[in-house]
Amino acid sequence: YQFDVELDKSIITPGPYFIGRIVEFQIFVENKGPDPVNDLEVTDTATGLTYVSGSEVATQGTYTNPLWEIGTLTSGQSETLNIKYKITAASLTDPVFNFAEVTDDGDFGSDIDSNPGDNTSGTGADDEEDDADLISGTNTHDEEDGVPLKIVAGPDIAITKTAGDAADNETFIINE
Repeated sequence: YQFDVELDKSIITPGPYFIGRIVEFQIFVENKGPDPVNDLEVTDTATGLTYVSGSEVATQGTYTNPLWEIGTLTSGQSETLNIKYKITAASLTDPVFNFAEVTDDGDFGSDIDSNPGDNTSGTGADDEEDDADLISGTNTHDEEDGVPLKIVAGPDIAITKTAGDAADNETFIINE
């Protein structure tokens, strides 16, 4: 069998991104054919993020953090996985990114132009790409993709009571 699995990773949640915020990502996989791919698996790796249990919604297969077991994709078939993470980086300067890669494409056939499972950590470049591609969230393969996030200071909202029985000028800070 010959098939061509493509993977795209995107963030659905609009910015700004700050520590403590819940963000949603989407993984899109498609078999460009010409043959079906069996036992397809995608590994989703997060840095500076913590998986929100039970948040995943897959159009096919099952997700058990960090593995999405998709199963069979026929030629032309595509599937998606939406998944949420909480930003848990220790500081604003720590790296925060989400990386997904096809890590298994079964025992029968081969992907025309990629090498599943060659960069599951998302922390080092493949043989065919350099570290700058990985850090920027781009890559030279179509079976993996990363999304870096720029973290900013979180919002603080100050509320001062000024009317009624509570007119004692107390200030409350609310952090999201």
